[in-house]
Amino acid sequence: MLDLALLLFLTATGAPAKASPSLPAPDRTAIAILAKAKPSGLAWQYSRRIDINRDGHADRVFTAQDTDHFYVAVVLGPITTASASSVVAFRLAQGFQDSFCGPFESLTPEPLSSPSELLQVIGAVPEGYRYSAEGKGLSLSSGECDRFHIFWNHTAATLAWWRL
Repeated sequence: MLDLALLLFLTATGAPAKASPSLPAPDRTAIAILAKAKPSGLAWQYSRRIDINRDGHADRVFTAQDTDHFYVAVVLGPITTASASSVVAFRLAQGFQDSFCGPFESLTPEPLSSPSELLQVIGAVPEGYRYSAEGKGLSLSSGECDRFHIFWNHTAATLAWWRL
């Protein structure tokens, strides 16, 4: 019944985030949560499940794009109508540290870098970064430039990223 109510809500409001009936109920609920997130009006596409904050629950990852930005969002599991979400934006225009260098290529799970690896590569351990050998982040590729490495910032309780 809740799934039908979510689908009717999305249809009635004209929200671009579509809760496809072919998606499992938790994924449809996650899309309904993102339909209320800022920026509004995005057509969220399901990407994958990953336990990005390492709490033992499968989180849902989605992507979206508008004319200026590419977005990666996570809705934290267990998925309920009260689940928290976080969105990070990357510019499509080139020339900035948070910019794509070409079209979106892939968003894939990757092992977290150890603190010593981060110190060697970027000279610091990002705020809120917690290393775990079992933990996973996300690798975002776009064009011929360095990938974005997306992780859960445990201090701010949001998605964060680093890049060379």
